[in-house]
Amino acid sequence: MLSRIQPKLKDGVTVPRSFEDYQVSVIEDGMPSGVTIERKA
Repeated sequence: MLSRIQPKLKDGVTVPRSFEDYQVSVIEDGMPSGVTIERKA
């Protein structure tokens, strides 16, 4: 499951200092049945 989560540094960030310095993508296609993703703000 962790291979479906892809964190990437935002443009212009060389040294990350917080979660906001990342753009996080989640691959939802092809999820096994019964598995759900909940996004928290």
